[in-house]
Amino acid sequence: MDIKGNHMMDKLLRFVSLFVDVLVFRNMEVRWRLLLFYLGTLIWFFVLAAIGIFNLASFSFNSSAIEKIAKQDKVSQIITRKIRGVNISAHDIALFKDHYIVQQQIEKGRNRLEEVKELLNALSEGGFVRDSSNDVRFVFDQINVTAVSEDRKSFISEAKKKARSIGEQFETLVTLKSKTPGDEADFNLILKRIQDIDKEITDFIVIFGEFSLANSKQTQSIKDDFTFRIVKYSVGAMAVSLFMACLLLSLYLLRLYRSIMEPIKMIISYIRQISSGGLTISGELLHIGEKGEIGELFRQFKSFTEWFININSFKQIIEEDSKVEDVFFRLAAVLEQKIAINNFTIYTVMEKTLMTAAHRIPQDTPILCNKEILSNRSQCRALQTGHHISSAEYADVCREFLCPAEMGYYCVPLFIHGHSVAVVQLIFDKTDESDMNSVNTKISTALHYIDASLSAIGAKRLQNELKELSTTDALTGLKNRRHLEQYVEIIVSGVLRRKTTLAIFMCDIDFFKSVNDTYGHDAGDTVLKTIAEVLRGSIRDSDILVRYGGEEFIMILPDVENGGSIEKMADGIRKKVENTQISIGSTTLKKTISMGISEFPTDSDNFFEAVKFADIALYQAKQTGRNKSVKYTPDMAKDV
Repeated sequence: MDIKGNHMMDKLLRFVSLFVDVLVFRNMEVRWRLLLFYLGTLIWFFVLAAIGIFNLASFSFNSSAIEKIAKQDKVSQIITRKIRGVNISAHDIALFKDHYIVQQQIEKGRNRLEEVKELLNALSEGGFVRDSSNDVRFVFDQINVTAVSEDRKSFISEAKKKARSIGEQFETLVTLKSKTPGDEADFNLILKRIQDIDKEITDFIVIFGEFSLANSKQTQSIKDDFTFRIVKYSVGAMAVSLFMACLLLSLYLLRLYRSIMEPIKMIISYIRQISSGGLTISGELLHIGEKGEIGELFRQFKSFTEWFININSFKQIIEEDSKVEDVFFRLAAVLEQKIAINNFTIYTVMEKTLMTAAHRIPQDTPILCNKEILSNRSQCRALQTGHHISSAEYADVCREFLCPAEMGYYCVPLFIHGHSVAVVQLIFDKTDESDMNSVNTKISTALHYIDASLSAIGAKRLQNELKELSTTDALTGLKNRRHLEQYVEIIVSGVLRRKTTLAIFMCDIDFFKSVNDTYGHDAGDTVLKTIAEVLRGSIRDSDILVRYGGEEFIMILPDVENGGSIEKMADGIRKKVENTQISIGSTTLKKTISMGISEFPTDSDNFFEAVKFADIALYQAKQTGRNKSVKYTPDMAKDV
């Protein structure tokens, strides 16, 4: 017995302990605390809903009672209208001598009296009534009326007596009217009967006036009673319920807030100590990390902080790099060293349709895709679709991947402002299923670093594009004068270091203004672009062609031989331009150029002075007939 008693006592103590834990949120997970809060809120909503339902039921009941009275009033109005119609028929019977009209009014009067009797019976016993026209051919309305209460039946009984009396008087009137002679004595009897009918109908209407007044008082009494009960019971109950709900829920929220925020504040305090160097990770923080949800919160926060710091550090470094290639180099280093991905390739997009494998780990190994994608990047599924391509979802999703079946891949296309810039291809072993969670984690981490690098890549590309735009002529696509000024030191130092000669050709299109004046500026633009293409195709890739201004071009040819070969080269370019046909709509033009030639450092050891000498030689070519190339000589400077 004692053992059973102790067992029951232990159960009771555990129950009490659990109950106390629930009340003070001790040793409970956050989800259970929130669930209790939800249940408490739900209970009070049910209480308020029950009060609302009670009010609605009470309102419905009272509305039903009022509706019954309203229907009775409507029937009484129909009766009053019908009895007034009997009065009208009686007067028409007395006044008219036309037999047809008299018979018509007799029929109407009798129909109305019959309808009045039916309506009075409906008020007395309940049932359906019709509101119809005088000849009963048209029904205006149908009303399901309930029997009047006992205290109202006296009105109906008295009204029935009056209706019978009116019927008798009406029939007497009909009898008097049907006599043939119609002398003055008979007419006086008819008038006397009309007066009796008027009196009876007036009394009848007074009875229903009192009936309607009694109904109005009853309706107002019901409304007043309903309002009183709503104010006294419902509003009071709702006010008490709301007060208790707000009070208990406020206390509940306060305790819930403290139970959650106090441990979080403790962790925040520890984090501040870590940032100031006053707390070590191996000490209190690891101890905190071993505690339930708060410990999990700390571990996740610590992991996020480390990830955030690493990402920001990576972004800061690549933002300080000067070239896009440096960003890809650092991204490759992160993938290999920090994330420990030992098999990947970074393909960078070049001009037109080309791609190149900029970084490959392991190094000096062939790429794992069809090599044709390097010359035709549209075959790359990642670039074609703009989506991440994963063999985990579908093994043969990309037909250009040529690795064995046991190798998986995850390809990430990089787009900047809608333009493709690179593809990062991550390779992993699909056969080791136990390692797939680790692979997925590495891929997820790699995606964060790839996303972080996009802004830096975009900024570097934008800088390069802006620089290219600032040094490129928009019409011809040639480099402009600013480009020449920026790179002149590099050009000059290279020539001087190699101890070679730099040829400078200054070119000007002959009679170019006449093209604009005759054919328009669009034609002039076509001439400029065509001649620019001819000049560009006439020199080496290492040579520089610059649109110097207007219709002037300057050609910089490093590492040329001294002597007549330079002049032959210039004359060959001139003839090539001369033989070029330029289509302007339905017209074909041929234009010529004049050229001035100078050499650096032969004519001057100052580059821009050598450019000036080439311009002087160009002036001589213009003055001596155009469509020729002239080599600068010192005596030309005297004539300028």
